[in-house]
Amino acid sequence: MGGRIFQNTTLGAIARDGTGFQLTVTDGKTIHANRVVLATGGYGGSETGPLARHILSIQTYIGVTAPIAADIRRAIKTDFAVGDTRRAGNYYRMLPDDRLLWGHGITTFGTHDAARIKTNTMRDFQRIYPSAAPDFEYGWAGNMAYAVHQMPLVGQLQPGLFALSGFGGHGMNTAPISAIVLAEALCGQSDRIKLFDAIPKPWNMGKAGPFAVEAQYCLLKMRDYLTERRG
Repeated sequence: MGGRIFQNTTLGAIARDGTGFQLTVTDGKTIHANRVVLATGGYGGSETGPLARHILSIQTYIGVTAPIAADIRRAIKTDFAVGDTRRAGNYYRMLPDDRLLWGHGITTFGTHDAARIKTNTMRDFQRIYPSAAPDFEYGWAGNMAYAVHQMPLVGQLQPGLFALSGFGGHGMNTAPISAIVLAEALCGQSDRIKLFDAIPKPWNMGKAGPFAVEAQYCLLKMRDYLTERRG
């Protein structure tokens, strides 16, 4: 339909260029765009311009075991994802090949070291299932994009520049829906994008933002601990 895709192209900066934008990309090359949608998760930085002042990059972790022993499978009798009521809790589910996927952790000062992630995942797993010790074969980190109010940022940041971000680990459902609504607005097909106007776009507190988030997460974990001690 006439669209162009630039693969393996790193964005360096966005600048106004008459009625549109000039994107400085890999090797100093430029791309001109009439409109720009910043549809990044927690991996964007200062190159995303105005969006960078609203987004906090929050790290979370996934570990996946080798095919697990029958005793663990007897304890986890469902293939549905499992969560709980803890404020800073984790989630897990069985995969079709009898591996266990375990998600945990929310932090701004984490690690990308796979060995450490697997060790931390085992420690978190044994808080729930203390008598089991499966082999976590895989571990990795992912960066989620959060706004201070933990709501998505969808809509126009300035004329011609749009945000589609801030889904905070819930992008599997809300990001595609929001993308459809934004696409309708860009194509003049609907004004449903106005539904997002009620959501403010707060400042991320700059360099203090990650420290504030980490303190909040530690407080949530402490509240979970006290609740469990009482219960």
